[in-house]
Amino acid sequence: MGRTGFTLIKMVIVVLLLAALATIASTKLIRLNQDSKIATLNAIAGSMREGMGLVHLKAAIEDKLEGDHTLHFNGVELAIHNGYPDAKARNGFAEINAQLKAWVDIDVIDRNTIRDADGDVPQPFFSDRARALGRIYVFFSDDWHQKSASFECQVRYINDPNNTGEAPSVVTFTEQC
Repeated sequence: MGRTGFTLIKMVIVVLLLAALATIASTKLIRLNQDSKIATLNAIAGSMREGMGLVHLKAAIEDKLEGDHTLHFNGVELAIHNGYPDAKARNGFAEINAQLKAWVDIDVIDRNTIRDADGDVPQPFFSDRARALGRIYVFFSDDWHQKSASFECQVRYINDPNNTGEAPSVVTFTEQC
């Protein structure tokens, strides 16, 4: 009667081949995750640009293109500077977040809420801001513990308070995604 099944050598070779395939597959999956984060940030940036254009259009209609004003937009009283969403207004993080959600279609929470929950939140994104610089940041909630203004996996909206008429900018940073 002949023996059937794997010999020990054959089994070791199969396990090594499976390990090699798993390693190759995992690097592909990691790259896919990075690519999806980059694509998501680019989509948010595009949505921000469209939203700020709509705010600017409404500000032009209401003759609020110069200086600091408020504008009723999508059910929210939105602070604007030179006709664009304002990041330097003296509102708290929750108010700035509510204003961001009014002009950008995004499921986002504010920095204080995610901090109090220690990053354990259902929303995929959180917002932060640097009021003195006129900046609003959008980060992935999964990156909460790595968050800083220099962390390069974010979308940054800049409406410089010292701006003399130039449109705000939206910049995507993806180096650390």
